Order: sequence, then structure tokens, then C-alpha cells
Amino acid sequence: MKNGDRKFSGQLSADFEHSEVSRTEAAKKLYVSKSQITKYTQGTVSIPKVMKKAITGLMGSIKLSYSAARADYGVISFLKNPRQRDDVLSANTTAVREERERQALEDEFMNAITLEPKFRTSKQQEIIDSYLRNFIEEIGAEHTKLIALAAYLNVDVQVIVDEFNNKLGG
Repeated sequence: MKNGDRKFSGQLSADFEHSEVSRTEAAKKLYVSKSQITKYTQGTVSIPKVMKKAITGLMGSIKLSYSAARADYGVISFLKNPRQRDDVLSANTTAVREERERQALEDEFMNAITLEPKFRTSKQQEIIDSYLRNFIEEIGAEHTKLIALAAYLNVDVQVIVDEFNNKLGG
């Protein structure tokens, strides 16, 4: 099983802990056995894309949707640091830190990318690689911050995501 599938299973398990939807109810609505739901949450079987779509629709979890997209399409997901609390303050602090780390590299990055690759030093290449990694971490942290702020404010973030996708999404 791919790492993305394991992360989807882990997020599904976490979502069941905080959801009004029980595993039994999910099994009935998805036309599978309760033991199959258990296998999905434990990551012991691969979950087909069509089933992931049905599960994410049923659970109504943006984190689960990000996990499915990461597993199936390789897109950037939310940032989940196991050493940090899963709350709005941690999400905001992490997003700010990630942005600052990227910005600290920006001038050197811009100077390095203007050079032909054959003229770059190894340090400049490291800066390019580091900048891009930091940029992705920042995007993941921003996704996490959005999810945490919406949850804190009791706002359905999926409505906001849908509005964005309909108006500006590619």
C-alpha cells in the first residue's frame, strides 16, 4: 500500500473519532461491511478512488479530501506535524514560521535562478532546492491554518473551497 493510502486511512480513522457518522452507519451508507470500514481505517486494504470519493462525501472532512487528493493525484496536502498540537494556534504559528523561512531564502534564491545552471555553485543549487521545499511546506501549513481557523470559527471550509474553485480554481 502506498504511503498516501496509509495517510488517508489514518485520517479516516481520526475523522471517525470526531464525527457524528459511526462506522456502522458509514458501512450501511457505502454498501460495504463494517469489517471493510475497519480495514479501510487500519490501512490493510487499498481503497479505490470511487470509494474514497464516496467516503469523503459522507464524512464531510476537508482533511480527508486533501488526504484522498494526495494519495490519488499527488497534490500538496495539509501539514501534519506529530510533535505539535492540532489546534488553531499551532497551525497559525507554523504557517508564519514556514513563510518566514521561505522569505529568508528568497533573495538568494532569486539571484541563483537567474544564473545558467552550469554557472551555479553547489551552495546556490542547495538554496534553490531548499527554497522549493520550504515553499511546499508553507503551502501545506497554510492549508492547515485555513482548516483550523474555519473549525475554530465553526465555518464549513468546504463551502469556501467550492466557491474558490468555481470562481478562480484551475
